[in-house]
Amino acid sequence: MNKYAAWDIEIYKQLGENFDNWPEQVPLGITCASVCFSESTAGEETTVHKTWWGGSELGQLNDWMDASEMTAMLAYLDTLVQRGYKLFTWNGLSFDWHVLYHELEDPTLRASIKQHALEHCDMMFQFFCDRGYPLGLDAVAKGMGLAGKTEGMDGSLAPILWSADQAALNQLGSFRWANMSLVDRRRKVIEYVEQDALTTYKIAQRAGLLHRWNWTSRSGRPQIYNISRWMSVREAMQLPLPDTSWMGRPMRRERFYRWAVV
Repeated sequence: MNKYAAWDIEIYKQLGENFDNWPEQVPLGITCASVCFSESTAGEETTVHKTWWGGSELGQLNDWMDASEMTAMLAYLDTLVQRGYKLFTWNGLSFDWHVLYHELEDPTLRASIKQHALEHCDMMFQFFCDRGYPLGLDAVAKGMGLAGKTEGMDGSLAPILWSADQAALNQLGSFRWANMSLVDRRRKVIEYVEQDALTTYKIAQRAGLLHRWNWTSRSGRPQIYNISRWMSVREAMQLPLPDTSWMGRPMRRERFYRWAVV
């Protein structure tokens, strides 16, 4: 059995339309994070979630994780790697690992984060290096027959639900969220990060077994991406550049990994 573990985070700062330039707005604060993996006990495989958030109890959640909590999370991921697990993310090179790097100031921890970022498998980055454009997690999940992301949730909504900012909440114009307690809203965000980690894990597992994933393009056409093997970020960086002559403003792959190699 391949030992896969998928990791995801959610942030505190509300970025809105400024998401693309988020590095200029650090620190963002990590509200919660989750890793999903499988363990085999007595011949039975069990899916495990390890989830972190600021504070000790769900009823007493802090706004974001502090340095000691993030350090403990990084140590847990280190342990999984030492146990033979391959870490997976979806766009984690450009975002999740990069955010964690900015949140922790210790040089030793930052060096460890860079190493994880380059040695783990970012499935979206591998696809991007091969095809020249990014792809969404939910599109691939649905194409693979998986449940995908939590219905009615997305990454831009999660910081608003976690926040006590009533004005931002009111702007959503949603009766559902406006009448939910702060603790219950934060529970929804935790469920969301766990679902994203689970979805990433299932894609890694299923696509790794089938050596492909499927999705439907925005034009409605079925698409297939063939995968000979999962690559680390470091390996994917060495793939030949794809033909992007048909694109108006193609993205450069360096934008994803530049922070980790300087």
